[in-house]
Amino acid sequence: AMEASAISTSETWGPLARPIHTAVPEGDGQAAWKDNAYVSFWDPAQRAFGTLHVSTSPNAEGRRARMSMSVDGALVELLEDLEPASYQSDSIEFDLGGRIAVDSPDLALKLELTPRLALGDYTGGAVIPPMNGAPVHHYQRTVDVTGPCRIHGRELTLSATGIRDRTWGYRDESVNIKEYFW
Repeated sequence: AMEASAISTSETWGPLARPIHTAVPEGDGQAAWKDNAYVSFWDPAQRAFGTLHVSTSPNAEGRRARMSMSVDGALVELLEDLEPASYQSDSIEFDLGGRIAVDSPDLALKLELTPRLALGDYTGGAVIPPMNGAPVHHYQRTVDVTGPCRIHGRELTLSATGIRDRTWGYRDESVNIKEYFW
């Protein structure tokens, strides 16, 4: 497991660090409750690009971690199952305090995310319309992403820019998202 940050994650990240839900909150429970986190980053000087998406749920299937990384055309993609209320799979870990770790034969990362600029709060505007009478909480923030990367044996230190996303709530994208541009 990753070490706790010296800076409070709630002060640093606000709602992006909200703990994963272990039970379905009040509501009729007919739709899936999903806790998602996402970060996408790019380091053009090194032709390095990565995306990590984790999605877990206390009441639905489809819990998985997915990491895609490309450096100078070399690509690794991992897709692994997650347990309920967890963002840690066999080789991927997304820490809500701002760390990413991957440890697989073809890809190893130990990245620190540092917030930049203002928090984007899309909850109030109902960018993703409510389901079961409850809002979908949706937050984004630009980030700096730094740390070591090993891909197919090649080692480098990333100095990337990216965006981090965190959502939770009742979700059925085919029903409650008619149009979504990010």
